[in-house]
Amino acid sequence: MSNKRSLRRQALRRRTCLFCASSAPLNGEHIFGEWLQNLGYTGEGVREIARGDGSEPIIQRGGPFSKKLKVVCYLCNNDWMSGMGTAAQPVLTAMRLCSTHAAHPSCWTRPPSSHLPGGH
Repeated sequence: MSNKRSLRRQALRRRTCLFCASSAPLNGEHIFGEWLQNLGYTGEGVREIARGDGSEPIIQRGGPFSKKLKVVCYLCNNDWMSGMGTAAQPVLTAMRLCSTHAAHPSCWTRPPSSHLPGGH
């Protein structure tokens, strides 16, 4: 088992923040940012969670875009993780739009940075 995976499991057992190991209360956050729903990704579907012990899996309603986990503290989630998500949003949005409209000449005749707001 990798060291990173081992640290994750230990953090989950201890109920400490996955990133800073703080024992501050953990808050539930979406695995994928809620803003992705504006691009058409929904929370619809069914999740099947394997228990790993051979017993029946857990079946939950809702797709991956509606799933929340309590694995990070408020400070990590609302500080550097939020900033990282905000910074990635325009890039991922531009990538999504070009993958949807790949036949449009502007998606393959201009550099990717030009698809971002304010790009030239």
